[in-house]
Amino acid sequence: MKNLTDKLTTSLLTILFVAGFCFYAQAQTPCPTNFNGQQLSMAQKNVQGWKNKIVAFELEVQEVHKGYEGAPYFLAKLNDGSTIWVATLVISGYIKKGAKLTAIGYFKPTPPNDEMATVNHDGYYVMAFATKDNASGRIGVWPRENEKVQQWFDGVMPE
Repeated sequence: MKNLTDKLTTSLLTILFVAGFCFYAQAQTPCPTNFNGQQLSMAQKNVQGWKNKIVAFELEVQEVHKGYEGAPYFLAKLNDGSTIWVATLVISGYIKKGAKLTAIGYFKPTPPNDEMATVNHDGYYVMAFATKDNASGRIGVWPRENEKVQQWFDGVMPE
């Protein structure tokens, strides 16, 4: 009888521990977002004022091109249907048409004579230093921004 009671107690404690951990994991907000169609509309009106602001957003990949040094340069559809071009600094393998990602990077004006001007006529884009594939959880990170990415994973928007 004591053996059965010990097993039940251990099982109950294990269930409570796992449930508590799951609640804690859900309470954390890794990879927060701060950019949507409304912010994009404001940024379009003041591209220079938004230069180098860190933005993070959920997206669906609409089309993909080879960008800087062969890394993906893609058109991203935001949740409200607006679109923005995104240049990545990492070749991850999961950036394909239809992929649902979360990205973080710098909002930037498109430089004059930019090599991607043949596809991006908007005058701005996001230089993503990290992308997360929402389906698989795979993450591509530019090593120079490890500290900012760690803050983002910890639920804090880096500045």
